[in-house]
Amino acid sequence: MDSCARRVAVRVEQWEMRRKPGELVAEGEVLGYFARRPVRAPYAAVVEDVVFERESRTWLVMLVENVRCA
Repeated sequence: MDSCARRVAVRVEQWEMRRKPGELVAEGEVLGYFARRPVRAPYAAVVEDVVFERESRTWLVMLVENVRCA
């Protein structure tokens, strides 16, 4: 990933996609659900990391935008 790529962390209660780090997600694809509402990928991205947090019982999904900078 290039240094200009945006990064975002998304918290979900239900991790629907079960994607592994390095796999691609499409813009608008449902990542999971939080408070019974769908959480969508804000842009085409690569899953950087997925962590389950026991205290909050939620998944933290880190995404990196899938772009090439000029």
